[in-house]
Amino acid sequence: MGGLPSHPLDPVCPYGRRAGSSSPAFLAPRRDLAADLLTRSLRVQLPDYDYAGLESADLTEVTPTERRADSVIVFRRKRPEADPQPVLAVIVEVQRRQDPGKMWSWPMYLVSLRTRLECPVILLVVCPEASVARWCARPIELGHPGLVLKPLVAGPNEVPVITDPGQAAEDIELAVLSAIHHAATPEGPEILNALFAALHNLDRDLGVCTVTWFVRRCLERSGITWRST
Repeated sequence: MGGLPSHPLDPVCPYGRRAGSSSPAFLAPRRDLAADLLTRSLRVQLPDYDYAGLESADLTEVTPTERRADSVIVFRRKRPEADPQPVLAVIVEVQRRQDPGKMWSWPMYLVSLRTRLECPVILLVVCPEASVARWCARPIELGHPGLVLKPLVAGPNEVPVITDPGQAAEDIELAVLSAIHHAATPEGPEILNALFAALHNLDRDLGVCTVTWFVRRCLERSGITWRST
């Protein structure tokens, strides 16, 4: 009487599992079966390829690659008798030039932080240059149907021009971004004067010197020299 092989770990068992693995073994003898399922049953268009081969299913990084974002901000919600719960994380990247490598590392940033915190994660890219902002805003196709990463990009068009010292004092961080994005525009001198006037009126313990140094360094990298009056 015919039937399916009974050994649950038989390496050629169509519905069993490979020894030491949790993956279905029926993919082993027919390496193009996955392609058939994707194209014929699921209507997924595959790229041109010459052959399909099995690779190690162990996705652990033996030699971990250091991946470091510019900043990570985590929003947490307090819980009674428990540690605050992460409800949203934002990865902030400052991008001053086109870097094709980011198309591969940014998705990894999101997956890694999402796995660690077990909460939604957003990618926010800050770009002082409009051309770089347009480049960074391009969707990143991850391959899986419908899985597309669309970075949220704050370029010159998204950052307001702040020329009023009072407004700058109300939101120093936004005023700093305004200076970084628009310092080279005709409104640049007014933006910088407003920012440094606001910084001058703040308590020195708030890190004003550090912020001032940071802005000056960013402007110097953009080829802009500014001295307060």
